[in-house]
Amino acid sequence: NKRAQSIVNIVNEAFQKVEENSKAFNEEELSQKYKDKIQNIGQCMYSQYNFVEAITNQDCLCISFDIAREEVAIVEPSRVTIREIYPTIISAKSSVSYTHLTLPTIYSVQISVVAGSLKKK
Repeated sequence: NKRAQSIVNIVNEAFQKVEENSKAFNEEELSQKYKDKIQNIGQCMYSQYNFVEAITNQDCLCISFDIAREEVAIVEPSRVTIREIYPTIISAKSSVSYTHLTLPTIYSVQISVVAGSLKKK
């Protein structure tokens, strides 16, 4: 479907830019510079990346939250309600992998298409 392909194209373009930009970072230098922030923020519970390790590995850290949405929220994002923000930190790639493993089979084909675009070939 056209909409799904459009999303895949956007994701691919974003990851291309992330790949280009992540090469410019010096992990050791940033780890030293942001030592206190790394300790305060923590790391992904799956990949064990802190935010510096994540960015130098073409990833990022995310917060997790519980949302409520009506079906119409797909076309009207203002209808999404954040019910709770959790103190869990997870990397974006770990989140996609986790989602792929936990969604019902009916959605796995769509997630595979998106997740496949995130993998470096």
